[in-house]
Order: sequence, then C-alpha cells, then structure tokens
Amino acid sequence: MPASPEGTGAPPASPNARMVDVPPPASEILTIPDIYQGGRYRMKKCRNHWYHEGRIERSAAEAILRDSLKRFSALPNVLHVKSPINIVGDIHGQFYDLLTLLRTGGAPNKTSYLFLGDYVDRGVFSVETLLLLLVIFNNNPNRVHMIRGNHESRLTSETFNFRLETVKKLGVELYELILKVFQAMPLAAVVDGKFFCVHGGIGPSIKTLDDIARLNRFCEPANPGPMTDLLWSDPAPKRTYMSTCWEPNRGRKAAYIYGYKAVKPFLSRNGFLSIVRAHQFCSEGYTMYPLDPDTKFPSVITIFSCANYSDTHHNTGAYLEFHGSSLDVHQYEAAPHPYCLSTFQNAFEWAFPFLLSSFFQFASALMRVETRAEGHDKEFDQFVDLLKAKQGAPGSMHDQDQQAHCVATTPLPSDRLYSAEGVDALEQLVQESRKWEGNARVRSKILAISRLRRLSDTLARNASAISHLKTAAGGRLPPGMLWSGDAGIQRALSYVKAHPDTDIAEMHPDALQAIVRGEAETATPIPQPEE
Repeated sequence: MPASPEGTGAPPASPNARMVDVPPPASEILTIPDIYQGGRYRMKKCRNHWYHEGRIERSAAEAILRDSLKRFSALPNVLHVKSPINIVGDIHGQFYDLLTLLRTGGAPNKTSYLFLGDYVDRGVFSVETLLLLLVIFNNNPNRVHMIRGNHESRLTSETFNFRLETVKKLGVELYELILKVFQAMPLAAVVDGKFFCVHGGIGPSIKTLDDIARLNRFCEPANPGPMTDLLWSDPAPKRTYMSTCWEPNRGRKAAYIYGYKAVKPFLSRNGFLSIVRAHQFCSEGYTMYPLDPDTKFPSVITIFSCANYSDTHHNTGAYLEFHGSSLDVHQYEAAPHPYCLSTFQNAFEWAFPFLLSSFFQFASALMRVETRAEGHDKEFDQFVDLLKAKQGAPGSMHDQDQQAHCVATTPLPSDRLYSAEGVDALEQLVQESRKWEGNARVRSKILAISRLRRLSDTLARNASAISHLKTAAGGRLPPGMLWSGDAGIQRALSYVKAHPDTDIAEMHPDALQAIVRGEAETATPIPQPEE
C-alpha cells in the first residue's frame, strides 16, 4: 500500500518487496449523508475512503457533479485570480500523487490552487481524482480554481480509458453528466494580471482575452478552432523557439506549434509577463523556455504534475508556487499505488480472451468451418443464391431428387468447405443446403465465429507489431486498430517508425484514425509573423 493520506505510513522497502498481506479495499459505499454535512463536503472522509479503494454510491457522486456543474457554469471563460497560489499541471488520474501534492502544497482551505486541466485518462484512478478535486473545489470556490484540458472532452476521454473506468465505477449516465461538467469548466486564467495560464497555449486567432471570452465553451472543441488551439497547442522546442512563429503541430495533428515570434506580440498586447501551461511531459516536472530579452523572464513555462507518468517514465512531478514577485518550483517523487489491470477487469474478465481463443478452435472444428477471406464469403453467397434459384424453378422431379440435382450441378464455392467424396459428398451437400436455406441464423453465427477467428489470427500474426504500437501509445492499443486488419496495423507501425519522435498517445484521435485508414494528411494553414 502507499503511504497513508496523512503521510504517516511507510511504503515497502523496494518496488519488488514481497507483500505477505494485502489489505482489502474498503467495503463501505459512501452515501450522501456520509460525504455531506453542515453545508460542506467531508473532504477528509472522501480522501481516506478513496485512498483505501472504496466506492461511492451513484447518487452521492451525482450530487458532487451537479454542484460542480452549477458552480462552473456561473464562471467566465477566463478567471482572474491572485497570488499566493500553487499552479498544478497534468494529473491524469494519478490519485496517490495528487495526495502527495496536496500534502506538500498545503491544505486547500488555507492554500490557493489553480489546476490546469487533464485530470483524467492514462492513470487508473481518474474517477477518484476528479471527484476529490471537485469536492475540494466546491468547499473552497474562492481558493481552488480548475480550468479545462484537452482530455476533458468526449472524443479524448472515449479514446483513452476514462469512459471505460467511469462506466465501470459509476455507470454511463454519470459519464454523460461528467462531460457536461467538463464543458462548463473555464478555458484560461490570469494570475495577478501578469501570468496567462492555459492548458496548451495560444493560436493565431487568439490575440486578446476578449477573443477567449467570446467563445462558446459549452461544447466539444472543434478541430480546427480557437478552443482546440487553447487546449492542444505546444511551444516550439527550445533550440528553435526564438526563431519560430507558427508551425503545424505535426506531433498531435491538431492546433499549432508556437514560438517566441508568436508569443511576444500576445504578451505585449495583453500586458502579460509569461504563459504558464501544462499539456507536455517534462522529465523534471517543469520546463523553462528562453528568457524574454526585454523582461529577462521565461516567456513560456510548462508544468507537469504526473510523477512517473503512466508508471513508465520515471520522471518527477512538480507544481509552481507564485508568491508576489517570486516563483518557486516544488518537485516530488511518485507515490506507490495499488495495482489495477489497465482495463479495470476482474480475474474472470482477464482470463476470458484465453478461453475465447480455445473456443474459436473448438467451434471451428465442430462446425467444420474454416476462416475464409472475403472472396470466399462472396463465392459462398453466390453458391447459395444459385441453389435457391434452381430449387425454385418449375420441374417434375421428386423434391429430394431435385435437391440433389441442384447441388450436383451448382459449382462448389470452395474445395475446403467439405472433405467427403463421391456419393457421400453429394448427400452431405444436400443436407448442408437445407441447413443453410432453412436456418439463416445458424449461418450468421458460423460466419460470426469465422470473423472472430480471423480477429484472433490477426492478433497472432501481428503480435510484435501490436506490442510496438501499444508501447508507442502508452500501453493501450488505439481503438479500432485491431479491426483495421493487417493493413491498418502495418500502416500505423510504418508511421511510428517513420516518426520516432511522435507519441501517438498524444495525437488527436481523429488524426490517429486517419492514419489507420491510410488517408492523406491535411495541411494546416500557417499565418505570417506579426510586424
């Protein structure tokens, strides 16, 4: 188990230490009276319960979400907040790291916080992370501020694991309610009138705060569009940052890459000192971009609060502390957490694919059906159609003789379908023709098994490529990849190999599907630098 939420426990001596006994998850299910008393949510009760992997009643979770929706909906697109304040980057469902952050940063009822989005996906405790943040926000609306990230949307959260986790823990109805909460979140914040805080960055159409204030945020971000620019854009790499204005964001296939020549006019026009944003992995938890020659201050600062991102990157997490004219970076290591299967399965669900694979082999042998390519399926359909046409023709032959004659004079769809010879083959074909003609449901079931068998074979043939793609996508094969077949998998693999610096897990979901389908890349219009 990780250290206790109060920091008094001790983790195992090493990650590989043998656990003699594992405490069971909390058996209690939180209800509304458990979490809400005296006009406030019981933050410590919720925190300790979720720390022990406890669950919450749907009605109680719904109460938290509806209170949050009401509060967010009343806020403007751009928040104006004052220091001292802690600014937090991506959290991505890493609940136990959030506890570390809150413990080191200070209690939310005494310390102000600004969270820059990406509360969900990747990690396996996104529901607990989001609900705890919303409890804190509702209790301290003047101290705790939350804005939207690119993962706070339907498209992204369905592509990754948040929808799956939410449906497992709370149900699909509350997932839809969470999406409304996401859409109500503000898009940006300004600290002390000097620091523009946003999840991703800026775009060519965003010149002043008024441009953001005019946006309708209560919707899914359109791509391309100014809201997508705020949520998806990235600064240029340090080595080219000072000489860059706007470039297409080839890594994410959405929004823009912006450099100093785009940032400087935005800062000057609005009287800002710097852009503070999240959205990108940082090995040290933060990145300071080159100093502005006029202000001698970094024109862009990236903060990343996921320690040991996705349990694979071994990075430190960090948050920024603004206090008047001073800025401090606080780093922390990842907290150990309970193990969960990435798809939130239980032991029976996890074992099911292995049983299914064996069942495919058994069913295929039992029904004497082999996996057929699409051409064979078409040929078989033609065989059945010819058979029906001949049997429907007028004639004087006895019914059974007519059946035999029809089958005998109809070209067989494939030599592989039946193995008997001579008269035995003719009798078998007559019987099979009656089965196909008399019970279409049997045929559809057999063909379904055939398709599933084909899917299983695709997994086996492309095991190495699938493993490579899962690694490039953060441990989970992108949706629809397997059904795209050998060609789609190989197209995606070729793209990954041709673009080794691209993380397909960070790519816009629409662009990823286009690559799998083999569609041409669309060009992004690039505006000219401002004079």
